[in-house]
Amino acid sequence: LGLSGVLIGVFAGRDLLTLLYSPEYAREDAAFSWLMIAAALSYVTNFLGYGICATRAFHRQMLPFCLTILVTVLCCSVWVPQYGIKGASWSFAVASGVNLFLFIAVLCTPERHKEEAR
Repeated sequence: LGLSGVLIGVFAGRDLLTLLYSPEYAREDAAFSWLMIAAALSYVTNFLGYGICATRAFHRQMLPFCLTILVTVLCCSVWVPQYGIKGASWSFAVASGVNLFLFIAVLCTPERHKEEAR
């Protein structure tokens, strides 16, 4: 699903934006492609999040979410004033990639259990 969205965004983004919205939106087809890339990364991250929930390790999601928020704020504060909507789409893509990496790290790192007192 994510890969098809990226391919559509890259190869037919301008035409699709013109058809659905207007030529003004179609001028931002590069941003649309970046948003499709970010969305594809987010889809994978969502599945990993379901895996974390299935292990009942809810508390282990806090750090990845907090770091992702920090990365989003930093990227947006740098790129949005200078690049506008393209900067916002880059920020979303970077934040999605960071979130994906952190969720993979959470799932691949064993949780330490405190020994129960007897």
